[in-house]
Amino acid sequence: MSLRLYAGKLLQKLGLSLTRSHRTPKFNINYLELFYRLLRLSYPDKELQVIQVGAFDGLTSDPLFNILESDPHIRAILLEPQAYPFSILKDKYVSFSNVFLENSALDSQDGEITFYVPNGDYSPKASVNSQHYKNFGLSIKNINKVSVTAISLKKLTEKYKVQDVDLLQIDVEGSDLEILKLFMEDHFFPKVINIESYHLKAKDKQNLHDILKQNDYSFFDVGYDTCAIQSSLIHVN
Repeated sequence: MSLRLYAGKLLQKLGLSLTRSHRTPKFNINYLELFYRLLRLSYPDKELQVIQVGAFDGLTSDPLFNILESDPHIRAILLEPQAYPFSILKDKYVSFSNVFLENSALDSQDGEITFYVPNGDYSPKASVNSQHYKNFGLSIKNINKVSVTAISLKKLTEKYKVQDVDLLQIDVEGSDLEILKLFMEDHFFPKVINIESYHLKAKDKQNLHDILKQNDYSFFDVGYDTCAIQSSLIHVN
């Protein structure tokens, strides 16, 4: 079944329809929002647990804000290790009592790690991968090393009393697969996953697909991301 046909059937399940403009024959579907709505349809009364790893300033290419703003029955933890973007993030969510902000990078252990930051002290392109800047055609002379606080998944889940994860959003500039593996190795299998996969090498992207298949997710590669949902939540004939 084609991606568009599949998406159309999912939309029908929600009582929606897929249309296209007579001027612009392109399909514009926010798959994360679509999968979130299917999740909410399956759990209408549950307080959904959301974790966003790599929230940056909450403004730049942020896929979660509309969901968090529209659904008060969500408990969200947003992680961003860079100081200035985190200060903007705090201002944006200052009135959200259900959103908790963590000024840390997620890592395998607690402590400090080095971020490689292009052209300044902060950037949406900053990465723990020392070679990531090459994806943007930058030179090593444009890169600053910035030390940031790291928190382990164990400490994060204990600190915020997380029992399970309903929706996981990952955008960490090249180390996205490693972050997903941290969750699954700790027996967290989010019902919906949106992960930036654009910067993954071919073998790592295939590894991502294999992991999702092995754990019974249905998924699409769309734009910069791979969006996945537990297959048990969808039943499309």
